[in-house]
Amino acid sequence: MTTLLTGTNEHIHRLDGRTGQSEAMRFFNATRSPSDDGELARLRQLFLQFCGAFALIGVVAFMLGNDEQRWDPAISVGLIVIVGLASLLGDRFVARRLDCTSDGSLVDSYRSRFFLRVAIAEIPALAAFGLSVGAAPWWVYFVGLPFSAFSLVRLAPIARNVERDEQLLRARGCHRPLGQLLGVEQPGLIS
Repeated sequence: MTTLLTGTNEHIHRLDGRTGQSEAMRFFNATRSPSDDGELARLRQLFLQFCGAFALIGVVAFMLGNDEQRWDPAISVGLIVIVGLASLLGDRFVARRLDCTSDGSLVDSYRSRFFLRVAIAEIPALAAFGLSVGAAPWWVYFVGLPFSAFSLVRLAPIARNVERDEQLLRARGCHRPLGQLLGVEQPGLIS
């Protein structure tokens, strides 16, 4: 086995010359269960981390919240509602179509669309956070949160949403098995 050393920490950065995997990655892959394999499982983990971040941001908004209100709270709420509605509409216009030219391009376009939609979903909550820390009361964050939560539910990497995408692909004439490519274990299973 040929090894290449990168960085200063041999244990983390020692690469296997055949596979290109670091020892840390081999350990991580060995500790994963077989059901964790697949793109959908990785996207689910990231999705849950994004959701957890919203809860932590809410705690920070409460702790750093502005006691003196420079703006009327109604103005802040109005701005957040406008931003929230714009993000819900923006998701429809900005979301990319899935590329069905090959299996790899289909998975890549699903992943790219997922991250783009997450970024759009974050906008209302992050705008509300900025206002709650800067010019509005702390509770304004919780006005933007439902808009973000609704968007996150619509884009969640779950089997039901993948099935909906497969139906849309079939309507466009693409019969590639998106669920199977992403690692959905059983067709029709809502998880």
